[in-house]
Amino acid sequence: MKLNRKKYQEIKKMDHAQMDRYLESVRAEGERKARAAYQEALEGVPGIGQIRREGVIQKAEQILKGEEKNDE
Repeated sequence: MKLNRKKYQEIKKMDHAQMDRYLESVRAEGERKARAAYQEALEGVPGIGQIRREGVIQKAEQILKGEEKNDE
């Protein structure tokens, strides 16, 4: 996402609730793109099928959301 002049002006005029919604949409889009990137990267790893790939992605999402601590 690039911040052009028009988008900058729109953001500048936002109130608190609008900014919350905008930032949530940016976060959700980033999460969607990250999930697609994980899947694409794991597809190229030999020996990892669809079920295992989905398990790895779910575990990564749990760790990123703070639902499970990474004890490494």
